[in-house]
Amino acid sequence: MSFAMSWAQQDSRFVKGNRLYNDGKYRAAIESYEAILADSLHSPELYFNLGNAHYKLSEVAPSIYYYEKGLQLSPKNKNIANNLTYAQKMVIDKIEILPEPTIKKFRKSLMNMLSLNSWGVICIVFMVLFVGFFSAYYVSRKSNQKRTFFLLACSFIAITVFCYALVFSKSHALKLESSGVAFSKKIEVMVDPNFRSETSFIIHEGTKFQVIESFNSVWSRIKIANGKTGWIPNDSFKLL
Repeated sequence: MSFAMSWAQQDSRFVKGNRLYNDGKYRAAIESYEAILADSLHSPELYFNLGNAHYKLSEVAPSIYYYEKGLQLSPKNKNIANNLTYAQKMVIDKIEILPEPTIKKFRKSLMNMLSLNSWGVICIVFMVLFVGFFSAYYVSRKSNQKRTFFLLACSFIAITVFCYALVFSKSHALKLESSGVAFSKKIEVMVDPNFRSETSFIIHEGTKFQVIESFNSVWSRIKIANGKTGWIPNDSFKLL
């Protein structure tokens, strides 16, 4: 397990938490880190170290939760990803992931190559190039140049439309995407949103799932990696 020793904000509470962590006082380190969160200050390093401290205490759900929070802020952070893999080995549920169609998987991987803002910038750049070459085509008097400028303008507008489609898809996916981590030791996932309903299946702490909808601010309908869905109480998990 690797451990981050620095933080851009250099908060004294973060430094204190690091010292307590190195001294093996993991609970006290957690309290110091959580004091920073209470002030609405966030960073990948903070979530990373919180995950590490909970992992040292063998607390499955919090360690996975904070690693996942860290990856939301820094998706390509290898240290966080590696430690998340270690923590996931403590989860009881071994859920087989539902395979995705190849085209959908390719589209998702393409969308995730860049952030939403980055794709937006690319759209603007290619749109500017399209306008430039189309203007050159319009004012040019030589047939060879007009043909070249026209082909380039068509290419750039096609790329712009493609990038815009990715921006729209990614934006839509982010609006719909809501996931959570089970915090209760054992959760009975119900067929309907009430405690008298039949149990559909059971999940345990640390399991990550997609949150599809909520009901009366008490229940949430979830979907696990193998495609199964059901209802669980809102107090049994934490949203990411």
